[in-house]
Amino acid sequence: MILTIFAYAAFFKWQFAVGLVFLIFIHEMGHALMISLSGINAGLPVFIPFLGAFIALKQIPKDVKTEALIALGGPFVGTFGAMLMYVLYEFTGYSLWLFLAHVGFFINLFNLTPVTPLDGGRMVSAISTKFWILGFIILLAFAFIAKTPVFILILFFVILNLIHRSKESAEFKEKYYNIPLLMRIMFALCYFGLVLFLGIATFETSNMLQALGETNFIN
Repeated sequence: MILTIFAYAAFFKWQFAVGLVFLIFIHEMGHALMISLSGINAGLPVFIPFLGAFIALKQIPKDVKTEALIALGGPFVGTFGAMLMYVLYEFTGYSLWLFLAHVGFFINLFNLTPVTPLDGGRMVSAISTKFWILGFIILLAFAFIAKTPVFILILFFVILNLIHRSKESAEFKEKYYNIPLLMRIMFALCYFGLVLFLGIATFETSNMLQALGETNFIN
């Protein structure tokens, strides 16, 4: 985590580097909380500069409900981290807090892209795995528009994960993805509600930053 802060600080303001890593840490703690509540063994959060962080599970979730709940924990708690940045901006008027709030909202929104292994892909697994097709198209668009190695690398991992998922046996799928309809509806409400909130928050904080007329937040 400390090395990641130094890595970001080499390119951006150190205040931004610390704030960004804090937001990623809060996101991962959301996953850690749900992993703990699910009784699954897992490692500590591992930070990878310019890619984020992850927690390696030492056990496979028993069903898609458990997987979706673990996935939900990250962006749900991460959203509160971004909201904290926004509250700090409201109290201080310091524009960097607003920029961190915007970045936090966007990071959690991007993580909800409905394709595995992103959090959104794991969440929509409890609704319908057909959403992965839409998520893959969205990620392709991101990679095409951004044209950065990070998005291409993420796309590579997504393709590997989709190939792995495609090899799951019919017997495994029938057991793993079989959850009650009411539970699917609940996950759908949580997922789309969170996407809507983060989408609005990302849009509104972007407009606020433009209204401030400042652009040099990270250099």
